[in-house]
Amino acid sequence: MDAAQLHDIQRRVVSEKIVAEEAGDWDRAIKTFADRPEAFFDAVPMHTIFHGRDGIRGFYAAVTSALPDFPIGKGSKVPIISETHVPGLSIVEVEAQGTHSGADFAGIKAKGNAVRIRVAGFFVFDKDTGGLLGERAYWDMESMLSQMR
Repeated sequence: MDAAQLHDIQRRVVSEKIVAEEAGDWDRAIKTFADRPEAFFDAVPMHTIFHGRDGIRGFYAAVTSALPDFPIGKGSKVPIISETHVPGLSIVEVEAQGTHSGADFAGIKAKGNAVRIRVAGFFVFDKDTGGLLGERAYWDMESMLSQMR
């Protein structure tokens, strides 16, 4: 696969994942990842890697149990702040929002507080197939927790 083809695939897959998340369609978002055991979602600030599609489903379940309206009222647009694509890697910065109105998160009881965080996602692709192997997501955990408090 040449670089232009890979670039097009990466842009399409990342866009599809974000659109699915905006819709709260977690099954569709999970299907953007390659159906391979090494697929992963690395929640870097949580020091936790979720492996395979079932593990990735667990990440979404954990987030939406605490923030039921993540990424801010299903059907809302997630603002993309910046994005870039190079063969095998796409980097996208977004602003995610939600209301901590569900389950406790990191020992913090839900008080209905709005939470807004910037997230940088590093999407790792298989250069031969264009399949999404994983995402490493970075955000300021203390900023998130202080908004919940």
